[in-house]
Amino acid sequence: MKYIFIVICLLLALLGCSNNSQQNETKPKEDYNNLLSEDKYYYSLYIVGDDITFKELDKNKITSVKKIIIDKDLNTGKKSYKSLNLTQTPTYILFNNKKIVYKTNKSKDLFAYLKKQK
Repeated sequence: MKYIFIVICLLLALLGCSNNSQQNETKPKEDYNNLLSEDKYYYSLYIVGDDITFKELDKNKITSVKKIIIDKDLNTGKKSYKSLNLTQTPTYILFNNKKIVYKTNKSKDLFAYLKKQK
């Protein structure tokens, strides 16, 4: 009886010290998931330090952006989205429904990129 008790205690101790491989393999979520596009056929645009409106996009015949998020202040953007490594304004970051697809500091370059994506 004493032998069985010792074996059970050793098994419990070993199980308690074992690594849970699933816990170690979980991928950390990006801090910008709320900036991703909700539709795989359209983009989401995050802007820091500038503002572009849908009217301006329409004027340039760009219809592939369905969501625009704007932070006027660089510090606010840095605090909210550390993984974006924001360093200057203006910054324009384009997202599809999974990841960042384009990043620039010039609206002219952004518009050129979007026009090519038709």
